[in-house]
Amino acid sequence: MPGIVDQIRYRISTADTLQRIIGLNVLIFVFIRLLHSFSVLLQSPIAGFPEILHWFGMPSNLQLLITRPWTVLTYMFLHWEFMHLIPNMLGIFWFGKILQEYLGRKKLLAVYLFGGLAGALLLIIAGNTFPLLENSVMLGASASAMAIIMATSTLLPDYEMSLLLIGPVKIKWIALAIFLLDLININMSNVGGHVAHIGGILMGFVFIILLEGVGDGPLRGDAEAEIYEFKEGDREGEGEIEFDRERVPH
Repeated sequence: MPGIVDQIRYRISTADTLQRIIGLNVLIFVFIRLLHSFSVLLQSPIAGFPEILHWFGMPSNLQLLITRPWTVLTYMFLHWEFMHLIPNMLGIFWFGKILQEYLGRKKLLAVYLFGGLAGALLLIIAGNTFPLLENSVMLGASASAMAIIMATSTLLPDYEMSLLLIGPVKIKWIALAIFLLDLININMSNVGGHVAHIGGILMGFVFIILLEGVGDGPLRGDAEAEIYEFKEGDREGEGEIEFDRERVPH
């Protein structure tokens, strides 16, 4: 048993930002689902979906949000359905791995958090503008995942991914397809979710424009320092990688 505990501690201490983001989302999902199961067995409403959503989902209604300001952060780590969790984690893993390699751990975390906050802000604005969304409550890392996807695609538009049954596709086309699907589906189910996705997409694009845009962007110097300090062996604690500036468009 001590050996297992030591291994878990070692994995946590050596995990990179991408692994920690995904791990935290998964752990929270498992925890609330187990808590819900015990709640059902004990016939207690303490951990039902309405209760979880009430305390940790982000409401678009400003009067409610003022009473639960922490939900602006907690919502982006909270998933209730397994089929909501998996696509988000896959998107974060596939694109986050690339973004972390090129920009480092801190920038990946910044895109995740800023993307989630941008999605929250856009939903709040929409919720207080359009009656349809005035009582929306949001949960999930979708806005953050969209920010990471768009940031990666803006930074490295010609980077290719191999898609099943399709083959190599440049990630700029993948990001464009995702964006268009959100626009098309914005008047269908989960309207608030699609609005938040667009907020995340816009933040991912703006983040990279500020970082690597024409001239000296306000984040540029810090990004270059972090890029050159990035260790290929950060996950194992050894080895350095030389960054190929030509692979990043300016």
